[in-house]
Amino acid sequence: MRALFDNVEELIESLRMEECLIIVEGRKDVEKLEEFGIHSVKLKGNLKSFCENVEARKVVLLMDTDREGKVLTHKLKTYFARLGVKTNLFYWNNLKKLRVTHVEGLKLKLPKHYAPYFSKSKSF
Repeated sequence: MRALFDNVEELIESLRMEECLIIVEGRKDVEKLEEFGIHSVKLKGNLKSFCENVEARKVVLLMDTDREGKVLTHKLKTYFARLGVKTNLFYWNNLKKLRVTHVEGLKLKLPKHYAPYFSKSKSF
């Protein structure tokens, strides 16, 4: 198992290299990740139907780490497991370790000198 990151910059850089679908809670999360060159999709509609319509075999779950996000993460992990889709919680666990409660708040944890590589993000 990989070690947890020491800072948000490391998390962002690693997340940019992921080659699987990244799922987040809302529009602001998608927008914030796009600023870092990370493509993601937001949850839409019924959770079970959403999971059934995902065509990926592996997904990164990147919900907020607040109470609602924890419940969503558990439900999504359960639904995806039933469908044979592997879920990656590595980054979510790192958010908790780094005390980032909301994905759109990642930028607040970055040093002012941090300038991410703004490149075209991968599409699925």
